[in-house]
Amino acid sequence: RNRGAKVATTEVVWSERDDPGGAASYFEFVAHVGGGGGADPLFSVDAPPNPPKDAHAGEAIGHVQVGVGRERAAARVKEALGTAAIASTLFVLLAIAGSLVLARRITAPIRRLAAAADEVAEGRLDVVVAPAGHDEIAALSRTFGSMVAGLRESRERIEDYQRTLERKVEARTAQLAASTEHAVALQ
Repeated sequence: RNRGAKVATTEVVWSERDDPGGAASYFEFVAHVGGGGGADPLFSVDAPPNPPKDAHAGEAIGHVQVGVGRERAAARVKEALGTAAIASTLFVLLAIAGSLVLARRITAPIRRLAAAADEVAEGRLDVVVAPAGHDEIAALSRTFGSMVAGLRESRERIEDYQRTLERKVEARTAQLAASTEHAVALQ
């Protein structure tokens, strides 16, 4: 099977051949090199500004032939595919590990805040959540801490008011008992 492309004075032919002895097959690349004149489009070599006049311009002056054994080429392709597969697998594993680390780093402060909210819901108002950083979660942690401090102060005021009210009730009860005793003694 031959495939070829003619580029100006250079023709590149690729063919797949079997060794005459039948032992191996190989790929053959042949490039015919033309003589004189202008740039060589295959190798991108620019011609000098004033090329010399050559009597052989346009004629073939030789060719370059390279043969690569089919088995060797297949082995190199297989090796390259294996290397690419290993590199891709490592990249995917690193991406997964990086995603897990990033996800835990993002969710850890949220989990701490949720645990603190559960403790507050159970009535423990001595919970402290230290904000880490300056992001939205840290702002939420600071707001949560302010809310818990406000609840703690409200509870302390209510408990203080309750104690004051109990003292007043005891004082009034004592006054009422004294008044009742005094009224009974007058009768």
